[in-house]
Amino acid sequence: RYIFFPGCQMGASDPQYVAKSYRLLREHMPDTALLLDCCGAPALWSGDAGLFDEICKDITDKWTKLGMPVFIFGCPTCRELMNEHIPKIKGKMIGDTFYELGVKAKDGKGMEISVFDPCSARKLHDTHQNVRNMLTEAGFVLRPLEYERERAKCCSWGGQISIANPPYTRWLTEKRTSENIYPYLVYCTNCRDIFAEAGKPVLHILDVILGMVDRNRKPPTYSKRRRNRELLKEALMEELLGKKATKEKRPQLFMSKEIGEKLHKEKILEDDIIDVIDFCERTGRKILIPELDHFIGYCEIGHMTCWAEYSPENGGYRIHNAYSHRMKIELEEVWHGRKQKVDM
Repeated sequence: RYIFFPGCQMGASDPQYVAKSYRLLREHMPDTALLLDCCGAPALWSGDAGLFDEICKDITDKWTKLGMPVFIFGCPTCRELMNEHIPKIKGKMIGDTFYELGVKAKDGKGMEISVFDPCSARKLHDTHQNVRNMLTEAGFVLRPLEYERERAKCCSWGGQISIANPPYTRWLTEKRTSENIYPYLVYCTNCRDIFAEAGKPVLHILDVILGMVDRNRKPPTYSKRRRNRELLKEALMEELLGKKATKEKRPQLFMSKEIGEKLHKEKILEDDIIDVIDFCERTGRKILIPELDHFIGYCEIGHMTCWAEYSPENGGYRIHNAYSHRMKIELEEVWHGRKQKVDM
């Protein structure tokens, strides 16, 4: 009768958001399925209409096969997008569902907080009130923001602004986080992670429902977000279906905290670095820096060309530097998946 659709970012932020929510949903509504998938927002925002249409069709086919259940959304962006592009799919937010089921938030003990409504929830008037009711009933003291409910403003995550205009993203995030001195309570994991990375104390509604309260938890890196999705799927496949996932064995990477932060800031995935090293080692297309005993090489990955400076270490590789550019080198042919044709 129901299907929990957390969206791709909830499990990326913290796999326990999805796993614990689904267990709690099944305690109250055993006839609830789970769909771990992307709603297609990144494809839509980047202008890839063909890919977006494929995603919408895939979701519609799965929904129909399951008997057209009611969606329970973990992400307001997913809900807004499906309401506009797949209007026959009906649903409600996870917070609304828990409130209607009588699930209580943990004791707020008089903590003063401000509810930051995500911009994609401007029209969700019931959700605005349900979240606030749940919090006040739990003992939180609410301090209103100037822009909330139907006047809510963007946290800076939507529309891939951070890729198109990073300086504007930083300015926008600072504007949102400085609107008052109180910690924020959000019901969108994108808002939560944007604010947490900026140093703003912030909680997700699921933090106070599931007892995961840590208003200073830093968000995972882009590479860790990808791994979190994999870990979530692997864990739930084993827990719910008794199936162990087949894992691709990949070399371990070692790097300093500074290099890890650089990769995250420049949106370079560790998987991309592994692909570069694999290409360099497999083809011999690498340069030795004798005084450092480091290798450096590059590889085209999609529309990007990525470089890595590395050295072997403990069966894996130490990363000394990495960078990428949206460019192609005429020597190379087109990259297909993880296989590169090379004119030696």
